[in-house]
Amino acid sequence: MAYTTEADLIDRYGERMLVLLTDRASPATGTIDSAVVSAAIEGAEAVIDG
Repeated sequence: MAYTTEADLIDRYGERMLVLLTDRASPATGTIDSAVVSAAIEGAEAVIDG
């Protein structure tokens, strides 16, 4: 069961916040890194299911 999605996080916190939290490229790309978001969601789901 998925507890949240990237779209849900954008709706709740805004795209700019997700860019700030996930854009780890050097130089920054100014975009959301979906791999970072997915890893964070998977980690949170593991804690919830644990």
